[in-house]
Amino acid sequence: MNLVIIQSRNGSSRLPFKSSLSLVGYPTIIHVVNRVKKILGDNASIIVATSSNIEDDVISDICELSKIKCFRGHPTNVLSRFQEIYKIYQPENIIRITGDCPLIDANIINNLIDILEKNKEIDYVSNTIDRSFPHGFDTEIFRAFLINKNRNFSKADFEHVTPFLYSSKEFKVKQYINNVDYSKYRVTLDTKYDYFFINKLLKKKIQKSGINSNFDIINSEEISNLIENDKELLELQFLALNKSKE
Repeated sequence: MNLVIIQSRNGSSRLPFKSSLSLVGYPTIIHVVNRVKKILGDNASIIVATSSNIEDDVISDICELSKIKCFRGHPTNVLSRFQEIYKIYQPENIIRITGDCPLIDANIINNLIDILEKNKEIDYVSNTIDRSFPHGFDTEIFRAFLINKNRNFSKADFEHVTPFLYSSKEFKVKQYINNVDYSKYRVTLDTKYDYFFINKLLKKKIQKSGINSNFDIINSEEISNLIENDKELLELQFLALNKSKE
């Protein structure tokens, strides 16, 4: 079984409650889950992994109301959340996505699953180390049992879960590279300027495609075309990029 774990929190100092902010009328976390569901089909199950902190009660409530599986664990040791989920569900592979990627493209997830299933010697595949997709399409998949092996995990592992996999020569790692480099674009949700940009982009997408397109997959090429042909989006993207460096 493939298990998608969406790592989500509301305790961000740069953008508090970002996982429950409304984007065109829906909480951010719902955008992430519904886009993953859109094409993933029966390829994987989905669970949201959040913390036991009070500010994340709302994430748990949103998941309960939307009939989405939710696991609550250690506030800062994110790796331990993944390890506990592994013990419960015993998946073959884990797909790691963060809740600040509301435009995540499930096509990428399916392609990574395909790579891992066809190459049994590979331990980890992602599109995050050698970037060619926009920031905000970040996806990793790895052999689940590796997360539960006894080893000396670092502080970075506790916070970001997977550095022990891609930073070591112990494991076979592969990068998924897009045909066109769109890494200059930013659709991740980390600051209020990211929020202004993504919300505006989605509104323009809906105006262009129709009211039922809230959770349509938006790929790299479409994002590029939307931005480059719309002065307002171009200015908001430039602002978001600059503010992300502060």
